[in-house]
Amino acid sequence: MEVKKMIDYRKEIEDRLATRFDSVVINNQICFDTNNAIIHVDAIPYDDGVHNIVIEYADTLEDAKNNAFEDGNQYYPYDFSSVDDMYFAILKEITM
Repeated sequence: MEVKKMIDYRKEIEDRLATRFDSVVINNQICFDTNNAIIHVDAIPYDDGVHNIVIEYADTLEDAKNNAFEDGNQYYPYDFSSVDDMYFAILKEITM
């Protein structure tokens, strides 16, 4: 999957999360309050040019403001046939 498509996946996932969770911009990043954590969706580039999606977690809004995020699961582009599949996997992770 090309880099642009993964960035598009990230935007699509953020847009869908915004319909379900309260969003706030912290340090120029769109974050979502899941009631369990503050999360941020990121696209991580690797040496082979593939970008993976990762969900980053902060326990509190204050932690998020201090950029104290921890990595959650990574979502590899070749594991999903569509943005829908990736979104539902992410939703399952963040609502557990």
